[in-house]
Amino acid sequence: MTPMAAHRLQYSVHESVLPEVNQLGWDHFRVASQGELHEHIHKDAYEFCYLVSGSVDWWVEDSIYEVRPGEVFVTRPGERHGGVDAVMHQCELYWIQVNLDAMSRFAGISLAREIERMSIRPFAGSPVVNDRFKELLNEQKLRTPLSVTAARAALHSLLVTIVRDHAVHRASLDARSAGTSVEVRRALDWLEKHLNSDFAVEELATIAGLRSSRFYERFLQEVGFTPAEYRSRMRITQAKRLLRAGKKGVTDIALDLGFSTSQYFATVFKNRTGLTPREYQLKSGNA
Repeated sequence: MTPMAAHRLQYSVHESVLPEVNQLGWDHFRVASQGELHEHIHKDAYEFCYLVSGSVDWWVEDSIYEVRPGEVFVTRPGERHGGVDAVMHQCELYWIQVNLDAMSRFAGISLAREIERMSIRPFAGSPVVNDRFKELLNEQKLRTPLSVTAARAALHSLLVTIVRDHAVHRASLDARSAGTSVEVRRALDWLEKHLNSDFAVEELATIAGLRSSRFYERFLQEVGFTPAEYRSRMRITQAKRLLRAGKKGVTDIALDLGFSTSQYFATVFKNRTGLTPREYQLKSGNA
């Protein structure tokens, strides 16, 4: 990685103004960097990351997650995790590692218990999450007589916000799962089986058994994306899997997934991930 490839602020437990914070930092990777995020664990801390921009592929134990801008990503003490193929993609993010036992001495056990109940990652974070990270880093740099008090207030506000955002996301998933109609489910099943097929909304509406205008409204309400947006996201997710597998070239993957040209595929892929398909494949070590 060249000196200008990334900017970083990082404070270890020995530098932190708060004993309950094991590490605190901000990173801005201007280009994707190999070997930046190897497998590791945090034995006694929860880690909370907030992605400001870019898109990253991270894994925890046996699961891979795509994290997008505005999302919070949580790892628990003792969990193996890292970047897929140790790659840190082009992105900007904040992160903090918090020892809940130490935090409980200052915040009580109720907040720690709510954090321990969290079960979803990643999930959408409120804009205030970004603000609280900035406040924490600012107090860390200032180190005035009031910095401990101000930093702890920002930390507690950050964690409460994250817990509440998680609860909102979980409720939304529960409602969406319970509220996905049979008609929209038919369309979703068709899209997932025909990622390489073009379609008109009218055709999907017929498959769903609804009038076009009603189908479009229902799909957007229940899924959260338009049919075209949903298919695009599914295509890129599948493209990542194929690129990591390394068994097909970029052009074959593009055509297999229904993109008109490899150039158009590369444009869509880079808009979503910050890398071209070829760069992604190279960083994955499968080119």
